[in-house]
Amino acid sequence: MVPVLTVLLVWAGGVRALTASLNYFIAPRTVSLGDFSALSARYSGASFSPAPESNPAVPASYKAGDPIFTISPGGTLGQLRQPAAVGDSSVCSFSNPARFLASGTTSCLRVINSVSGSCQADPTLGTQYYYRNISVIGANPTGTVITSQSVPIISLVTDTPILQGGSCNNVVSQVSYTVRYNGTAGIVSVAASFTLVNISGTSVSLVQSFGVLYESVSSVAPGTVRSGNPGYLVGLPVLSDAGPLLVPRSVGGSCTSAPVGFGENTLSACAIRGTGAETCGDLATRAYSTLLGGKLPQAVATVGNTVATQSGQWVPIIYQNCSNQPPGNCTSCPVPVSLAIHILWANVGQLSNPQAQVLGARFQYRCQLVQVCCPLPAPQASCSLPGAVL
Repeated sequence: MVPVLTVLLVWAGGVRALTASLNYFIAPRTVSLGDFSALSARYSGASFSPAPESNPAVPASYKAGDPIFTISPGGTLGQLRQPAAVGDSSVCSFSNPARFLASGTTSCLRVINSVSGSCQADPTLGTQYYYRNISVIGANPTGTVITSQSVPIISLVTDTPILQGGSCNNVVSQVSYTVRYNGTAGIVSVAASFTLVNISGTSVSLVQSFGVLYESVSSVAPGTVRSGNPGYLVGLPVLSDAGPLLVPRSVGGSCTSAPVGFGENTLSACAIRGTGAETCGDLATRAYSTLLGGKLPQAVATVGNTVATQSGQWVPIIYQNCSNQPPGNCTSCPVPVSLAIHILWANVGQLSNPQAQVLGARFQYRCQLVQVCCPLPAPQASCSLPGAVL
């Protein structure tokens, strides 16, 4: 160690060192452009700057819980998204990834401040946002994404939102991905299906649902949705030959649909809007369809793990339609305004392990003469009538 001579002066203001190297208030050195790099390399250290972004590593084969990677035609990597609710307001976050073998459904709220402005401008309201130009990386055995096995997402629904008058038609309310995989060989196909609704008004709130179902190519009945094994479990959807039983529900004043939960008594209602282009018969037909959630089931599964090919596990639905009504006109139109769904069930099997089984189902309509708004002054004008489900 080399000794350093230090001279201390005691004065009225305290003690002061005369050694310049110990004076922390010495004038700093001026750094020129020429020696900046050398000084930076010598004295630089860690900082709070974000780390440089790098492409995520795509695994050779997916494991349970891994995010599903996608690739665009231009080679941009991404992830298959399953939007979910965040915060107390349950608004949609599109950053939530779908995870391998994690079948499930998420729901969240979309607040649309301007229906006319967002109808065709907001891509998340249309079907193409969820499948067009998106290929899922099925596997990456070589470790090189360029040569990876890409699987395009296929959709039979290609309708896009269209603004008609004050209504935005073909808006996505439900997205369902069916992902088929073959063990360690990875994902072999991805299909997308959609439920579309019409929304109207100045500002509405729309509930969107996003589901992912994983099925093995070696499974006996791929894609079968279960609501119990074998008996129904309370809260899970009642199954029909057209899928889960659906009933209408109101979102932002418009009709959307929700599944009927086994063992749950519910009451919901929504408004069906007619337009000037619809006749009384057209409006009545649309009301029937809306009350059934857009489907026309003919049978209900007796147990929660019913297989579609086993006829003995289905009971026919008893429909009680409205009695014959006189033909409607502009001031008196017979329209179904409510649907009462009655599910008859019982516990069967051993007392120690009873299984809930559906014995019968009845759909009972109630109609009334409704005053409609025709003739309407313009094609875009609309009127509404109440609809309810018991």
